[in-house]
Amino acid sequence: MKAREIDVGGVEAFQAIVLTMPGFAHCSKVASIHIMLEFTPSRPFLPHEYPQLSRFLGPRGLYMDITRRQYGFVPALVPVSTYPASEILFERFDPEAIGAIYHGHLRQIHRSIQDPLESPLGHLKAEAITRTVNNAFYHCFDTKGGRAIFSDFDDKAHEGTVSDIVDQVREDVEHLMKHCWEVNQMPLQQADVESMYKDIVRNCAGKGHTMVTTALETALGLQLAYLGDIC
Repeated sequence: MKAREIDVGGVEAFQAIVLTMPGFAHCSKVASIHIMLEFTPSRPFLPHEYPQLSRFLGPRGLYMDITRRQYGFVPALVPVSTYPASEILFERFDPEAIGAIYHGHLRQIHRSIQDPLESPLGHLKAEAITRTVNNAFYHCFDTKGGRAIFSDFDDKAHEGTVSDIVDQVREDVEHLMKHCWEVNQMPLQQADVESMYKDIVRNCAGKGHTMVTTALETALGLQLAYLGDIC
């Protein structure tokens, strides 16, 4: 299966939405642009292959519309071919581009460490932050029910879970930044600071980061640059 996040325009509401402002009221769609996940087969199905899945996806795939209540509908998986909207505007994030950018970041760490004229500290800190965010997100996401938060939760539970994830990520990144600041205040030689930053990156390894990088490698079709020899 292939998933992408897209913007859809001209969504037709089940009922008129009245926006009340001081001095006047008018009817309007809640949002002129709607963000959803689209699921399509990663390749065309062969005749008689996965017949139930083929019927489920339909000719153009499915939208996962978890914020559909704003248009007066129940959140659901909806066939693209019957979704009440006028156009697909654009794809928001290309996983291949995201993976390529991260691959370039890892290669830049290698280059900066090998170049005596360039400090790798900024790149190492960025890698530590990336790993911390991935780990915090995955841990909270997994303990809250995993993928169910995108489909099985009601609006209030979904918003609460998202808030918990954001709070956890913020807390962990702030703790990391405090540790980096403390290292920067130590009266150490550049090589010693660099060594401590590498230790920080190693300590930020975790299941969440492994899961995210594996997903990027799958989408990119390329093995990401390896930091095991330096971090």
